[in-house]
Amino acid sequence: MRSHKDWIRPNRFIAAATLAVFFLFGIELFAQEPAAETNDTSHLPSVAATRFFKFLSDPQPAITRAVFEKELAIENLQKDLTDKTIPTATHKQFFSLTADGENYVLGMFADSNRTAIAGSTGAYQKKAWNVLDGSFTSADPAINSKTNLLTAEESVTRLTANLFINLGITELVRDSLAPGKKKNQFFARATDGERLTLDFKMEPTSVAPSRVIIGNGPVGIPIAYIDYDYSTNLTNGELPSSFTRHNCAFTNDLGWVFKVQVFELTPSPDHLAPAALDPVQLFKPQYTAFYSNDILYNLTKSGRAEKILTTEEFQKTIPKGDHHTGTKIFAATVIVVGVAVFVWSLFSKPKAKPVRRRM
Repeated sequence: MRSHKDWIRPNRFIAAATLAVFFLFGIELFAQEPAAETNDTSHLPSVAATRFFKFLSDPQPAITRAVFEKELAIENLQKDLTDKTIPTATHKQFFSLTADGENYVLGMFADSNRTAIAGSTGAYQKKAWNVLDGSFTSADPAINSKTNLLTAEESVTRLTANLFINLGITELVRDSLAPGKKKNQFFARATDGERLTLDFKMEPTSVAPSRVIIGNGPVGIPIAYIDYDYSTNLTNGELPSSFTRHNCAFTNDLGWVFKVQVFELTPSPDHLAPAALDPVQLFKPQYTAFYSNDILYNLTKSGRAEKILTTEEFQKTIPKGDHHTGTKIFAATVIVVGVAVFVWSLFSKPKAKPVRRRM
C-alpha cells in the first residue's frame, strides 16, 4: 500500500500540480467567457445611442424633404414572382418624399435629372390620393373595396415610402423595437406578426451601424442583411447616404434585392404643418374627383358630384342599332364643311391688287 509520501515524489508532485493548474485555469476561462464576449464590444459605440436608432425607433418619423433613387434587382426578384413581367420603368426610379406618420407625399420624377415631377401620390387623413396633370383623385378605404384602383395604387407606393423610412427593413413595424439579449441587438415585430431579430454591426470609428442582419421567427433565422454607407454631406454622416439589401438563407447570400441612393434628407424634430401634406393645399388642382363605393365622381365648381361614366356606360347612352352615330355625324359635318370651303374657293373672286401710280 502506497503512503502519502509516494505523492510527494518530484515527478508525481509535478503531474498533480500541473493537472490542478489546468483544472483551475479551465474553470477560470469558463467563468470569464461571458465577460470576454462583452469586453470584445465594450469599445464600440452602442447603436441605441445613435441618431440612426432614434430615427428608426420613432413611431411617427417626420421628414421635411427627401430625394432618393430606388433600383431593383429584377433578375433576383423574378425568381420569387409568379408574374415575371416587371415593367422596365420600375427598375430604377427617382422619388421625392415628405412624410409625417401615416401621412405622406411621394412624388415621382420624370427623369434622372430630378427637375420635374411626373405625378404624385400618397395618403392624407387616412385617404388615398393621387395628382396627375392637374387632376386630383381621392379614395377613402372605409367606403371603398380593397380592390379599388386608387387604394391598390396607394398600397404599392406606401411600400416605397416605408422602404425608405424604415432604412431598408421593410418588415419592420414601427414602435416595436425592444432590447435584445446581446449588445447592439434588438427584437421587433414584423408585418406578418412574426418576431424580428436585428443584429447591428458597429465600426470602431463610426457613429452609425454599417450592417444589420435580419433574423425571422423565434430562433432568428437570417433572412436578409443590409449594408449602410454614409457621407458627411448628408446629416453629418449620422443617417445613411445609401443602403443595399441582400436576401439570404442562413449563410447563403441570394443576391441583392434593392439599392437606395439618398440625395437629400431633412428629418424634422417636430410634426409638419398641414400645408406640407394636404394635397389640395399643396397642389391646388384644377379638377377634383373621388371614389365612393368604387364609383368615380367628378366634383364640379359648384360643389355638385357628377358620376363619371365608364366606357360601357357611355356606349349605352348611344341610340341602339348604331353605336357609331356620333362618329358618323361628326364625319359628315367635316365633309360638308370641307366641300363648302372648296366650292367657295372656286367661285369666289380674288381681290384686285392695288395699282401703284407713278409720280
